Amino acid sequence: MVLDRLDHAAAQCTKEAALVAQARAELAATGWTPHDESPYQAEIAASKRGDLLSVARFAEQQEAVHG
Repeated sequence: MVLDRLDHAAAQCTKEAALVAQARAELAATGWTPHDESPYQAEIAASKRGDLLSVARFAEQQEAVHG
């Protein structure tokens, strides 16, 4: 049972890493650079913490700046 969970966790990490790599490759093809990502780091960190209220605030701020 524990080994199954470890296998699942490892597989999930692998899938997540592949998704991140694919997204970054697609963004790079559009001219996006890691520098462009920096304003979103706080939003990404809040999302990882599960702080959805902060994520919503960051998204509103970005919309105000870019929209």
